[in-house]
Amino acid sequence: MKNKYRIGEIEKLFGFRRTTVRHYLERRLLRVGSDSNGYRFFAMEDLMQLFDIAYRRVALDFSLENVSNCLNADSVEECAAIFQSQKEHLEERIARSKISLRAITLFEGIFQRVRQHCGQTFIAKVPAMHFFPSSYVFNTQSQIFPASYPSARFVGADGRLLCRDLVSIVFEDDRDLLDESDLKAREEVRESGRYIYSLFKSGDNIASPKLFDHMLQWSRDHNFTPAEPYIVTFLFGLRKPGGAENYFEAYLPLAEVR
Repeated sequence: MKNKYRIGEIEKLFGFRRTTVRHYLERRLLRVGSDSNGYRFFAMEDLMQLFDIAYRRVALDFSLENVSNCLNADSVEECAAIFQSQKEHLEERIARSKISLRAITLFEGIFQRVRQHCGQTFIAKVPAMHFFPSSYVFNTQSQIFPASYPSARFVGADGRLLCRDLVSIVFEDDRDLLDESDLKAREEVRESGRYIYSLFKSGDNIASPKLFDHMLQWSRDHNFTPAEPYIVTFLFGLRKPGGAENYFEAYLPLAEVR
């Protein structure tokens, strides 16, 4: 077995891409010798260090900085502390990934509702709604953000329908995502009940009272008198050449909903 290898041989024999090896050399993670012609060569100890670097990069997902810190650690304990820090980083990332997967599952339900109900208006049993103030609408640090719907509440005033406020809504199905700090910030809970429900697309924004025109006409046609406030939630938007195509769900409470 050879004692020295050139970079091309490492790629051919051991599967390390030469561009990766060169990158490690440029970052001074590897320090190798040169022959009399100036060509770099890799001794057996260099190959072991190359494996060490690659393992930490791929299997442990270390940054190049942490790889370097481990290689230059003064003690086993210092190296172990870097590993512990990486473990905590990965656990945090796994937790975030679980939340992201939950949010994707939420959107799978949204897309299913769009396929089934877009353009329809009917009476529906809606789970309890947890309302959070406008400060939660764009609060990406909040625990509830991945499961919340930016929403608007409308009330009548002087014969007109006006947007009263923007809020963030979490439905009862995602109640388990609310922690104690979120519960303290919650401003209202509307219990499960019957609503005039509609899922639709519109070029209007969430604060436009025109979003309710078709639902109010439907309620008149079917002899229903909805209660206030009227609620609309933004689902998602598509950018079209002619303008935005926004998808909404809207809820007009019936008299027994409190």
